[in-house]
Amino acid sequence: TREKFKAKHEEEVKVATLGQYIAAVEKLGTLNPDTLHDYSRRARQIAGEMLGLPNTKSKFDYVNGGQEAWRRKVDGFKLSDITPARIDVWKKCYVQKAGSDPAKRKSAERTANSCIRSAKALFGRRIIKHLSGVSLPEEIPFRETEYFRQSASRYRSQINIEKLIAAAEAELKEAVPEQYKIFILAIFVGLRRKEIDMLPWSAFDWEKSIIRIRATEHYELKSESSADDVPVEPEIMALFRAFYEDADGEEFV
Repeated sequence: TREKFKAKHEEEVKVATLGQYIAAVEKLGTLNPDTLHDYSRRARQIAGEMLGLPNTKSKFDYVNGGQEAWRRKVDGFKLSDITPARIDVWKKCYVQKAGSDPAKRKSAERTANSCIRSAKALFGRRIIKHLSGVSLPEEIPFRETEYFRQSASRYRSQINIEKLIAAAEAELKEAVPEQYKIFILAIFVGLRRKEIDMLPWSAFDWEKSIIRIRATEHYELKSESSADDVPVEPEIMALFRAFYEDADGEEFV
């Protein structure tokens, strides 16, 4: 009766490895590519360390095939092997590598929490419920994983910002102006790295002394709330106006 009358469903694909799952999520297309890259990178990092793969420069060597070989081993890791017990062992080992220094151990705990948070998000319910034709293990990887408990700590800057700005002006402004622009946009305007990298000159409103952060054909906002008009000090606008006049029709700052 089922064979004859029930609607035909897409044949289930048994996703047994981390690489296959990441490919399925990528195909789904619900995550921003940068977000997916970050989540996948963290999940692969944990999997690689679980497998005991050496953490050497070769895993970043995309020219001679080191990166591909490392990725192939990690992507072949079975999802059913990413169990809460193994993740707990990974957590403890990760912190133990920091040694006995309390500050370094706390820093390692924060980094481990960040890795787990991203890996957890990769296997989030909102993603999984949209994955058709994908079979997962009973224990969803990272779902039951707990974070290291972190006490609230207040950041106290030890940077002398006035000295840093003076050094940037002396060392970068004339010698490497592109680096100087990056420094100024980060320090005085508070733009993120990618916002700076993809910032077009058209974002500058010279009369209103603002920089408009908008989605463009080259830059996708992280969220709708990321769009904003950022007020800029007149001295900074004057600096960039001078850069603009020397830009000779360049599209990007």
